[in-house]
Amino acid sequence: MIALPQGSIGRIRYILKDGLKYFPLYGFYFSQHSCIFVKTKDGKFNEMKARTDVAKLKKNNIPVWMVLFPEGTRMSPARNDVLEKRRSYTAMQGLEPLSHVLMPKVRGLQLTLDELRGHVSAVYDLTIAYSNTVDPQTGSRLPAPDITEFVSKSSPEIHLQFERIPIKEVPSDENGLKMWLYSRFQEKERLLAHFYSSNASMGGRFPGESQDLNIPASSTLPSFLFFTSCLAVLLSNKTGRDLYWKTWLFGSIAGCLWMAVRH
Repeated sequence: MIALPQGSIGRIRYILKDGLKYFPLYGFYFSQHSCIFVKTKDGKFNEMKARTDVAKLKKNNIPVWMVLFPEGTRMSPARNDVLEKRRSYTAMQGLEPLSHVLMPKVRGLQLTLDELRGHVSAVYDLTIAYSNTVDPQTGSRLPAPDITEFVSKSSPEIHLQFERIPIKEVPSDENGLKMWLYSRFQEKERLLAHFYSSNASMGGRFPGESQDLNIPASSTLPSFLFFTSCLAVLLSNKTGRDLYWKTWLFGSIAGCLWMAVRH
């Protein structure tokens, strides 16, 4: 929603969990698109390969919008084990616990900024909330919708708060960056506390003035029609259908083998 109006959809790269590299077809595609897969070893973040992969983007002068989720996993009120673990860690650090967001991890952001300073100009801090994610009976927060719920419009509105922060204003040392990142998540906590407030005049929106973001059909319809037409042609005859399922099956197997060997 931020990159689309600027014609930068093709420049988006993601830092992803390592297990996603085995996702059929898409894992291989993400790798070819220069997305970064990260994993932990013995509970510690293994960053050497991630640094090398991020550095290649700058070395090859590839324009990039790098998407990173510092929490490392989805925030879900139902995942008490994750919530308690993060709260305990926050308390050990002598910081105020967070209720609506998870305590962020700094290493992924640290390595990204270390390698991309001088190549990117700003950090965009996004906070997202979905409509209809409050239990009407108890008033408690519900998990964010999954992809099936999202496309079925169980949450028809997406509320997005973002701020552009010049890269020169982001600390470069690890401790400074850690506290800066925590302060950003404190702001997210404030925004989401407002959104999930039981006060009818506050709940269901972020504080301040809002603006509707209208994405014209002309920016998405041509691609939708093109790929739908290609799929319809494939599925309209036996040869096409055979090609389709064989591509999915053997392409997925080949992609997983490639990713296992190369990554």
